[in-house]
Parts: sequence; structure tokens; C-alpha cells
Amino acid sequence: MIVYRVLTDADFPRLYHATLAAFSGYAVPYQPTQDALRRMFLINGVDLALSVGAFDGGEMVGFTINGVGDWDGKPTVYDSGTGIVPEYRGQKISPKMFDFILPVLRENKIKQYLLEVVTENEPALRLYQNLDFEITRRFSVFKRTEAVFVAANPTEDIEIKEIETLDWQLLESFWTYHPSWQNSTDSIKRSFSDKAIIKTFLGLYLRETLVGYAVVFHNSGNIPQIAVAEEHRGKNFGCALLNALQKRTEKPLFVTNVDARAEKTAAFFRASGFSLLTTQYEMLLKL
Repeated sequence: MIVYRVLTDADFPRLYHATLAAFSGYAVPYQPTQDALRRMFLINGVDLALSVGAFDGGEMVGFTINGVGDWDGKPTVYDSGTGIVPEYRGQKISPKMFDFILPVLRENKIKQYLLEVVTENEPALRLYQNLDFEITRRFSVFKRTEAVFVAANPTEDIEIKEIETLDWQLLESFWTYHPSWQNSTDSIKRSFSDKAIIKTFLGLYLRETLVGYAVVFHNSGNIPQIAVAEEHRGKNFGCALLNALQKRTEKPLFVTNVDARAEKTAAFFRASGFSLLTTQYEMLLKL
């Protein structure tokens, strides 16, 4: 008999092994180390007390791991990962986990449930639509296969250097579209509590005025945020930023959840040596 319950930190070893099994054949390969999984939980704001596991005896056979924070000014949980180990699929464990956890979330005054699903994962998409999740955005995931540098000859003299004091209000003024949960400013801020998460904030300065910036996580090559002020785009400033980021990590760079509306941004990444890895839907359920 499969039992459903909320999780504690003592469940982490079983959760880790269930994660490896559940995502072994995933569209985007995901086989993290234990430390990497804990770092991801931290960045996403995971609260195991608002997450659910499915257990057959002492073995975890399914899980939905939720992060907690604000989204559009409302208390929100974010599905940081839902998985079922292969031999237990087809037993409707995923909908039963949601049936279990939704009352728990409502009791804790959560107002929204946010998640992302690979567009080609039709069973998962049907599950979420049956639960009344609605598609809010479409994202693209881009990755380089190797660490490369692109030709960058900015049309004006610029200087790229590390940002000493982060003025988030200024940085966010460079955005056209709001980043996804895992790339949000709140997620980046959460990473500061773990010194093992090494990252660099680079500013792009034109005549000593900050007109663009980018962030890279050294251990993965992930770029959660990169932006240039709208009036300074099309000058190869972005390419110069990418080259400076690549110098900070030996990992090939990748970027998740580029808003599908940002067509020029997608074209920029393709021209800079990135390939489309997959596409995702962002989905939201009002609780």
C-alpha cells in the first residue's frame, strides 16, 4: 500500500535516490550530486514541510518538492520537482500526491501554485490541466556544448567589471520580461546564504554608467539573469558580457526559461553558440 505524507530533512537520502531514478530518462538529463540537489532546493526556496512523498514500505517512489515565496505579491509555492520512479508509473501517484498536498497548502495560506513542465511531456501537461493549472508563459532552454568565445566588437568603448554593490532596482529596470521563479531576484538572493554557491555579478559600464549586467553560477555555468538597457541593445554589448561570463567558469554556459516573447533574445543566444535544448510551459493554479 502506498502512503502519502509531508517530508522532513530526514527523508533527504531517500529523496535523493528517488530523484536519480525518476529523472534518469528525462528530456533534460538531471543526475545531480547530493550537494547540487541541496543547492537547488536552497535557491528555489524549498520547504519540505509543504512537500509530499509517496512511500511503498520504506522506499520513496514519488515526490513533489515545493519552494515557497511571493509571486506577483501573493504567497506562492513552486513545484521544484515532481517525479515518479519508473516501475511505479501508471498508478496515478502524481494526482494523488496533489490531492494530498493541496489542502495542506491552503491551510498554510498559500494562494498560488506555480510550476514548469516540458512542452513535450504530454502526460504531465494533461495532469496539470486536469488539476486546473493554466498556461501563463512558454519558455526556451538554451545550452552550449562547449565553452566558447564569440566575436564581440562593441560599437562603443565599454568596461566590464564585477559589481561591488547590487542595486536591484536599477538592474531590474533593464528587464523586458520578468524572469521565471528559479531565475528570480529572490532565488538569487537565497543563494547568498551558502558560501559554496560561487557566483559572479558582472556590470557593463559605458563611460562609467551601468547599462547592463549578468550573473553566472560558477559550478554549473548557469546564467540566471543577463540584461542590457533597451536603448543600448544591438551594439554587441551582450556578446561581450557572455565572453566575460565564460571566463569565470570552465563549464559551458546555459540559460533556462527564456520567455518565448523575447524573440530577439533567443536569436542572440543562437548566434552566440547556444542550441535549443527544450521548451517549457509555465503554469499557475489559483488556490
